[in-house]
Amino acid sequence: MQHVHAIVAIFTKKKKWDEAKIEHNFGVLICGRNEENVISKLIDSIFSSDYDKNKLHVFVCADNCTDNTAAVARKAGAIVYERFNNELVGKSYAMDFLIKKIMSNPSNNNIECFFVFDSDNLVSTNYFKEMNKVFDAGYEVSTSYRQSKNFDTNWISGCSSLTFFRECSIVHHSRQKLGLGTYVSGTGYFISRRIIESLNGWNFNTMTEDIEFSAWCAINNIKISYNENAIFYDEQPEKLKVANTQRLRWCKGTHQCCYKYHWALLKGIFRSKMKLTCFELLVHVTPFPLLSVIWMIIYLIGLGIFNLVGIININDFLQQFFNNCFSFFFGILVVSQIQALIATIKNNSNINASIFKKVLYIFLFPVYVSMYIYLSLKALFVKVKWKPIPHVSTNVVTLKEINKLDKTRCKSINTEIK
Repeated sequence: MQHVHAIVAIFTKKKKWDEAKIEHNFGVLICGRNEENVISKLIDSIFSSDYDKNKLHVFVCADNCTDNTAAVARKAGAIVYERFNNELVGKSYAMDFLIKKIMSNPSNNNIECFFVFDSDNLVSTNYFKEMNKVFDAGYEVSTSYRQSKNFDTNWISGCSSLTFFRECSIVHHSRQKLGLGTYVSGTGYFISRRIIESLNGWNFNTMTEDIEFSAWCAINNIKISYNENAIFYDEQPEKLKVANTQRLRWCKGTHQCCYKYHWALLKGIFRSKMKLTCFELLVHVTPFPLLSVIWMIIYLIGLGIFNLVGIININDFLQQFFNNCFSFFFGILVVSQIQALIATIKNNSNINASIFKKVLYIFLFPVYVSMYIYLSLKALFVKVKWKPIPHVSTNVVTLKEINKLDKTRCKSINTEIK
């Protein structure tokens, strides 16, 4: 399917959403721990958007904070709830706490859906207008386009950014064009009030609660949509240790999702209305080492049969096996580089970096991806605890720069999607 997604991404353009008939009431959920340096910028960008301010309600969970996150968020205009719990640690528990606080207040009954953002994010001026089109079209869950705040800082932030450019311009884009559901990824998505009410909070507590929720949606025939004209900005790690800590948590979380949902997703492939979506999510959450072992076992059985019937001798059998193992892993790296190239070309106008850095990061991307193989294997055997990711970059796009970019981009959107 990766090859299909890449081909679709190359030859298709952005979807143009119909204008919304009404402006809906939105709630914005932000869970942060010691985020006093960045959270006000996100809230400012939300209220600086071209959406009716009376229909945007920002809620913050200051989770186990030891700084002034709560005070800073209140000053910026958010409704803040403070949570202190050192046993149930992680974003999912903070989300559940915040949602239950909001839903218990009758004054919030007019909110029709909820957006999820991380504290370091910023949103484009037209973000909520674009996402309102998706919600008005009847979708109950949708993700959006993740832009990088610090692509050109170094190769770590650049390759991490490419991971999400690939996700948006190849995976999400292609799935939408093919009529499939996609998945949400940490931040920059909305969920309808109906779903929140049916869940009675937030019941997804693996280390990748976003992928867990996406699997739940596929199993329950809820199609997750995508609007790539709705852009938000996200800071990427600039140190390899921080990036690997984050990715190890993702690997552990997807392993947890596989353990929890593999059977339901497998049944969904045959029984669900969203068969292909269930299939792709099953592949997504299945540990890479396990996929590799399954492939090797199948291959060994096949070659073993050929050896028994005399089609191939044992020496040729072993040589061919090791050659194909090498080709398998080498092929993964080549495909990742091709996808990085496609993602860079598709997102070229949105990447604020020199040509040299763009080319350099494309060549280094397979190195960055190869670490996933090690981290996925490591996650099978070690206990992983949730750790906050520090937002310390000074080389990031600002709200003022975003507003300038938005004016230029909005003029070109109609040309791009015709």
